[in-house]
Amino acid sequence: MRSVAELTPGERAADWLRNRMGSWGFVFWALVFLAGWMAGAIRLIAAQSTNRMASDPPTASRST
Repeated sequence: MRSVAELTPGERAADWLRNRMGSWGFVFWALVFLAGWMAGAIRLIAAQSTNRMASDPPTASRST
């Protein structure tokens, strides 16, 4: 086993996270983060599509 001085910064960060949160805590907060990310992306996409629809000029209706 390597000493703490031999670990990379990523390995030290992973050890810190595991020791502080545990695996289930990490899973829970990762899912919360991803759900928030997805909700934000959906809101941005919806806002862009409504802005695009509002800025489109109305089309002339054809009378027969």
